[in-house]
Amino acid sequence: MPTTRRRTADRTSEETWAELEQVARAASRRSAAIARRGTDAAAEGGAGSTAGGPSTPPPARGPRGAALLCRDGSVFAGAELGGGDGVALSAERLAVYDAHLAGKAKFRVLLLRGGARGGQDAGPPTSATLQVLFEFAPDLVVHWGTKTNPQGGRTVRELLPGAFGSGHLAGHREA
Repeated sequence: MPTTRRRTADRTSEETWAELEQVARAASRRSAAIARRGTDAAAEGGAGSTAGGPSTPPPARGPRGAALLCRDGSVFAGAELGGGDGVALSAERLAVYDAHLAGKAKFRVLLLRGGARGGQDAGPPTSATLQVLFEFAPDLVVHWGTKTNPQGGRTVRELLPGAFGSGHLAGHREA
């Protein structure tokens, strides 16, 4: 199981980990293909070319994929799309947004993978992405690394101590 702390080992089956691994790796490969397509389109017709579809700059941190496991067992993928700073279109944000738009609000595990083939370490989420994840799911457990060298296994709350949340807003108490 891809966790260093085994926090979710008792609640997440080997089959579920295998599905998360497959989804995250496929999303990373999709991210690499999107980056190649954007680079090819820009080379053929300039940065704003629409000859081969819309072009986007390659992801700042390289291809990355995310697999988000919801409490009900559904899994959502996110592929890093690129952009100037690697934050706005991050794989993990896109997976959370997609799940949220599908009516899902409770998340358990987020697995990140990187590289053109999806087997490399994607690294942890950026602090800006952690802030977004905190707003949606502070107790979401985040994993990165590789299948043979897992990293993470910590909640968003642990990865971003002292984060601003709804409890900091006047007249609102966090549950």
